[in-house]
Amino acid sequence: MLIRRFTTALPEVELARQEATNDVQIATLLDEKGDVGLMIPPPRSAFPDRLSYLPLATEPPGTAAPDGVASRRRAR
Repeated sequence: MLIRRFTTALPEVELARQEATNDVQIATLLDEKGDVGLMIPPPRSAFPDRLSYLPLATEPPGTAAPDGVASRRRAR
């Protein structure tokens, strides 16, 4: 949804999307091979002073488990 809103608001801007982990995105930005990265908030100690981080949204934590795990735990 974020990318759709961006491209609608700024159709003249070309987006090239590439999936990457935080460390790869940070290296790409530091090497000036990219302009912006969307990432999970990194620990402050792992985030270089040369970059800025702006939170766009917050999401409550969730869980994932195989089918039936939650119902087996309740049955105990």
